[in-house]
Amino acid sequence: MREAAGVKIKVKRADELVTKGKELLAKGDFDAAEKAFAAALEEEEATPTRNNLALAVFMAGAPRRAPAVLEPCLDPEKENAGANPFTYAPAARIHCSLGQEEQARRRLQQAVRSFEEGLRELRRCGLGQDLRSFFEYTVIIMQAAADLGDHRSVFDLYRHWESDHVSRENKFLAAVACFNLGRYKRAASLWSSIAQTHRVFSGMQQVAFLVERGVIPPFPMDYDLYCNINQIMSEKWLLVKRCHGFRYNHITTVELIIAHSNENEYKAFIANKKNEALHSRIIVMK
Repeated sequence: MREAAGVKIKVKRADELVTKGKELLAKGDFDAAEKAFAAALEEEEATPTRNNLALAVFMAGAPRRAPAVLEPCLDPEKENAGANPFTYAPAARIHCSLGQEEQARRRLQQAVRSFEEGLRELRRCGLGQDLRSFFEYTVIIMQAAADLGDHRSVFDLYRHWESDHVSRENKFLAAVACFNLGRYKRAASLWSSIAQTHRVFSGMQQVAFLVERGVIPPFPMDYDLYCNINQIMSEKWLLVKRCHGFRYNHITTVELIIAHSNENEYKAFIANKKNEALHSRIIVMK
């Protein structure tokens, strides 16, 4: 009885630490998240916890330490090592960050295959009613393809699983892929579909329209913008893109800045005569 009670306490403690780690991960406090997940693993060995620990280590800027975290789940000698799509996809991102493209593509393929097999099995077992947590794996799989700069694969994965997406990030990634493929109208349409969730996406939609019309020259868009969404929201800036050498109607554009602010701050900026030279170069969208 005492042993069973001790196990329950450890499991409960591990669950609490995992919950804390996920909250810290969402806030971008990767070092603290790593400590929480590592402590949870000490309480109870679990593949999801190990996956999250590897992701926290990777996001904290230490990709060389991350493979060792996932190694027990990826051991080819073990028949039931416990790897799932959320094991293979972070592994792909880690390999990519280390310049190991071949290994990254192999892990990406394993992630896609694991997701497809897992989805079929869940539906076969009659567990297809609430698959939201499983569908969330599509985000990090698309991120892995994005890390490789494979825009076509990112969009193909989006279309293949279009009915299964549960996160706005799926559409964001697909939109960036379309933008980088020169499909600006499709990118604008995708950003428009999630514009109600935050105005950053309305701004990106406008950028796509401006590039489509030739007002702004084409440029590669970074997938990492979404990763910084919390910083973007708190610091009130969205995207800075340099467009050197571009001329339009006798105006040389050095920088394009898409930003948002509250009305009081905007009025204060306009009222300051020191900023007078910029007034004619600002386009306001409400």
